[in-house]
Amino acid sequence: MEIGLKEFKKINWKRALLTPVGFWFRHSQALFLIILFFVFIALAFLLYRDLNFDFWNEYQRKDYAESIKKEVVFNEKNFQEVISKAKEREIKYTKERSSVREIFNPISF
Repeated sequence: MEIGLKEFKKINWKRALLTPVGFWFRHSQALFLIILFFVFIALAFLLYRDLNFDFWNEYQRKDYAESIKKEVVFNEKNFQEVISKAKEREIKYTKERSSVREIFNPISF
């Protein structure tokens, strides 16, 4: 069955477009509640799955346990350098400043 130009012109476009829009305006609150309900169900399922099922294999568990056991290497030499630089800056900014001659008013007593 071919749809020609005559049949295409016979379609009531106003009614075809207004029917879904009218349905949406009449039932939008109920549709939002249904969508919200399904979103909550999906989130509850995902939370349950993540809390109750273990996704790590033995190799990943072992690798994680070994990474926790490793100690942090403390480089004392670099730490002392940073402390000395901080002290130098503190001395530089806390020493008393000398007054500068007034350059905008050259005849000051």
